[in-house]
Amino acid sequence: MKSKLLRTISLVLTLCLVVTLGLGCGNGEEPGPTPGPEKVTIVIGDLTDFTGPGSPSLKPISWALADYADYINQNELIPGVELKIVAYDTKYDTSRFSPGYEWLREEGAQVIFTAPPYVAQTLKARSEADETPIVCLTAVESLLTDPAWVFCMNNLSYDMHYDFLEWIAENDWDYNNGIPKIGMVGYDMSPNPDQAAALEDYCTAHPDKFDLVGITLVPYGTVTWSAEVNMLKDCDYVDVGPIGAVMPTTFIDQYRSAGYTGRVIGSDSLAAYQGAVVGKVGWTDVDGTLTTHGWGWWTLDAPEMELVTELLFTNHPSEAYDIRRAGVGGAGGGLQTHFFLQLVKAVIEEVGAENFDGPSFYEAAQNTTVSIEGCGQLSYVGGDRGGRHEYNIWRWSAEAEDLVLASDGWLRTD
Repeated sequence: MKSKLLRTISLVLTLCLVVTLGLGCGNGEEPGPTPGPEKVTIVIGDLTDFTGPGSPSLKPISWALADYADYINQNELIPGVELKIVAYDTKYDTSRFSPGYEWLREEGAQVIFTAPPYVAQTLKARSEADETPIVCLTAVESLLTDPAWVFCMNNLSYDMHYDFLEWIAENDWDYNNGIPKIGMVGYDMSPNPDQAAALEDYCTAHPDKFDLVGITLVPYGTVTWSAEVNMLKDCDYVDVGPIGAVMPTTFIDQYRSAGYTGRVIGSDSLAAYQGAVVGKVGWTDVDGTLTTHGWGWWTLDAPEMELVTELLFTNHPSEAYDIRRAGVGGAGGGLQTHFFLQLVKAVIEEVGAENFDGPSFYEAAQNTTVSIEGCGQLSYVGGDRGGRHEYNIWRWSAEAEDLVLASDGWLRTD
C-alpha cells in the first residue's frame, strides 16, 4: 500500500513538472542561441610611435588600424575570424625597434605593420629568419631591390619625386621667368636620400628645367639651419625632407624669418606635419606649398576616405579635430590601414583562417591585388613589393586653410 502511494505521488510530481515546463514555453520563452564555432584569432603587430616625435603622424595611423579591425569584427566582414591588434610604442627610438619586434612576436603577431622605412630596414634580416612578414607604409629603393619578407605600401620615393618634378615643370612654373633654382634640405634618414637622388638625377637630365643649387642632408635632431638657409636663399623651390615635426617647423620658420620666399615642396612626410608647420609659421608662409600624397588627403572624393573619417570621429571624438588638422597621417595613413586589412582579408579567404600565418601571408600576398573605389589599388602581383603606383599632388592654400587637389586626379609612377 505504501509503495503504491509513493508511485502515485511520483507520478503527480512528474505531471506537475511537465505542465510547468509547458507553461514556460507557452509564455514565449525561447531557448538560447546555439553557440557557433569558435572564431580563429588573427594577430597583427603594430610597431609604432605613441609618445615620441613621430607620434603626431603615427598615432592616428595606429588608431585607424585598430578602429578598422574593430569595424571588421563588429560587422563580421571576415566570417569566422577575429582580428586582434597588438601595438608597441618605439618612442621613435631606434634602440627600441628590435625589442618591440620581439615583444610583438611573443604576443602572437603573425604579421608586423609599421610606417617608417628605417624600421623595416633595421628588422628586415631578422624578420626573414623568423618568417615574419613586415608590411611597411613607405617604399624606398633598398626595401624593393632586396625585399626579403618586407612588403611596402607606397610609391617608390624616388619614382614619385622624379615624376613630381616633371609635373612642377609642366604645371607650376612659368618659364618666362627663366629656369627656376631648386635645392633640398632634410635629415639624413630614409626616405630622404632617395628623394635627394631623384632631385639630383632629374636636374642632371633636364638642365633646361631646373638649376640645382645644392642638396644637404644633416644628422637627425639638427634644429639650427643658418648654413642651409643661406645656401637656399635664392631658390624658387625648396625641397624639404623631414623626419618628425622638428625639422620642417624649425627650418621653414628660420628660412621665412630671414626673408626668403622659395616655394616649399615635399612629400607625404612633410604633409604629415602640416598642422605643426602651420602652427609655427602660419598659413601665409606656407601658402602654395606642394606635396605628393600616395594615398590622398582628408577631402579625397572616395567613400573609403569618408569611412576613415567617420571611424576617427566616432571612436576619438575629443581628439578627431586635432588629428584632422595635424596632417596626412590619419587620412592617407588611415586609408593605408584599410588596404592592409583588406589584403589580410584576401589572404585569409585564399588560404583559410586555420592556415593563416607568416609564411602563408608571404606566399599569398604576392598573388593578391586589392582595389577600392576612388582610391586605386594595391598589388604585389608579378614580384612588385612596392605595391602602389598611384599618387596625387596637393597645394597648401591659405585661403582655404586646407590642402586642395592640384593634380588632375590620380597620377601614376609607371
